Amino acid sequence: MASQELKGELGSLTGWSPISNIALYALNIEAVKTDFLPIINSKGKTAWNVNKYINIWVCDLNKESRKCPTCLNVCDTCGTLLGIATPPANAVNWGPLAMNKGNNDGVIVDFRGFGQNNWFLRDSASARFRQFYYKGRTTVHEVGHYLGLQHTWGNVILPGTGCNIDDFIEDTPEEEQAFANNIVRGATNPCDTSINTCTKTYLGRDWPDMFEDYMDYSTDLCYNLFTNGQTDIMRFNLLTRRAGLITKRELENTVITTIKNQKLAEAGISFFPNPVNENMIIHFNNNNKNDVVFDIFDITGKLVSNQIIPKNTFDYSINTSVLSKGMYLLKLSNADFSATDKFIKE
Repeated sequence: MASQELKGELGSLTGWSPISNIALYALNIEAVKTDFLPIINSKGKTAWNVNKYINIWVCDLNKESRKCPTCLNVCDTCGTLLGIATPPANAVNWGPLAMNKGNNDGVIVDFRGFGQNNWFLRDSASARFRQFYYKGRTTVHEVGHYLGLQHTWGNVILPGTGCNIDDFIEDTPEEEQAFANNIVRGATNPCDTSINTCTKTYLGRDWPDMFEDYMDYSTDLCYNLFTNGQTDIMRFNLLTRRAGLITKRELENTVITTIKNQKLAEAGISFFPNPVNENMIIHFNNNNKNDVVFDIFDITGKLVSNQIIPKNTFDYSINTSVLSKGMYLLKLSNADFSATDKFIKE
C-alpha cells in the first residue's frame, strides 16, 4: 500500500454512471457493466500506475438512476449497483471479458457500500438494507473480481441455465443463480442453509449454495470466506498477471524494493515460549536499528494487540495473559522487513 500521495497534480478523470437499461441490470455481471458505462462530466482522480497499484475509486454509481440526485436519505436506488471491477487482462477463465482496460483497470465502489458502518447507508429507508451491507464487504467482492474470480454461479446470463454454467473452480458448489435472488423479502436471517438450487456432487456430497462466499451475492452478514480454489486463482494472478503489485515503493524517489514476507527465524528473530501462558520474549539476534511494529492477530484476522518495540532492543517482553486460549498470528515489521509466525496461547 502506498504510504503517501504521489507528488504533483493527479489531474482529473471523468466519472462513471450506468445507463438506464433494464438489460444491463439483468446481466448481473460487473465486468460486462463496465462496457456500458458512459462518460459523464463529474471529476475524479486519475489512476496511479495500474501495473503497480490497485486503484479503488469511490463514487456515486447510481447517479443517473436516482430519482432525486440530491436526496441522500431517500431510498430511490437502495444500492442498485454497489460496485464494479475489472478482471486481469488475458485471464483465461474470463474469456473475452478479460480485456486490457488501460487506466480504467481497478475497482469502483458506490459510496453507500464502502467501508464499515457507512453513514451514507441512510440512503436507504430500509433498516434491512442498512443491516445487510454495513461491513464493507462490497470492496472484498470487487477485489476478488480484480484478482480473477468470477461469481460463484458462473455469470449466468440466461435464466434457467445456471446449473450448467461454471465459475471454473471445483470447490464452489454449483448455483442456479445469485444467492440473493433466493432470499425471501423481509427475512431477518438471510444466511439460509437450506437453499440448494443445483443437484451436483463434490467429494461425494450435494452441497447447498455457498452464501458464505465473498463471490456470491448474499449479504455482509453471511460473507466470511474464499475457498481454497479461489485462493489459488488469486495467488496465481498476483504472481503473474498482477505481479507488479507485490512490491514496496518509496514514492518520492521512485525506488522499488522487494519485501519478502518471511518467518521470524529467517529475519533473525526468535520468540519463546510457544505455547505461551503469560509472558512471551521476543529476541533479536541482531541489533534492530529502527523501531519495530509488533502486531498480534486472532484466527479471524482481527488485530488484538499493537505495540512498538524501540530500536536497539535485543529482548522484549509481551504480556499475553489478556488473550483467550487459541492460535494467533504474530507479525513484526518496519521499513526494512516484514516477518510473521504463529503461536499458541494456553
